[in-house]
Amino acid sequence: MIILTGQENKHAFSARMIPSYAMLRHVNTQLPENSYVFTIYMNNLAHLFNRPFCSDSMFESYTIETILNNSKRLRISALPLKKGFTHILYDINYAIGDAGTFSEENKNLFMALQQNYLRLAKTDKRRYFLYRFGEPSNTPAS
Repeated sequence: MIILTGQENKHAFSARMIPSYAMLRHVNTQLPENSYVFTIYMNNLAHLFNRPFCSDSMFESYTIETILNNSKRLRISALPLKKGFTHILYDINYAIGDAGTFSEENKNLFMALQQNYLRLAKTDKRRYFLYRFGEPSNTPAS
């Protein structure tokens, strides 16, 4: 009703109601149009994306958990990059925080993936993290 009466615009209302809205707006306005974003624990917010993305909205982490479960050592061939993803966007509370479902081993593997293959592009509220795929570092993942 607030939007209909003009008391608040759509962006202000969305930012107030959807905690990740500012990050999604950044994705839509700042990433190149050919970006392909892999989301982890970002809910089913498809209606807010203007860039190609992939979300495990039904199971939230199925794809990344499968990648991690099949990788004792992270290799570029096991990463979503091979599927054309340019960025990963996740909610830290669920990906590696206490609210998440990752095992300790998978948390460590995810952190190794982040350290070795991803470069921080933006963080919002110290909760939402957007990484871009970068050149692998010389440090082997463990």
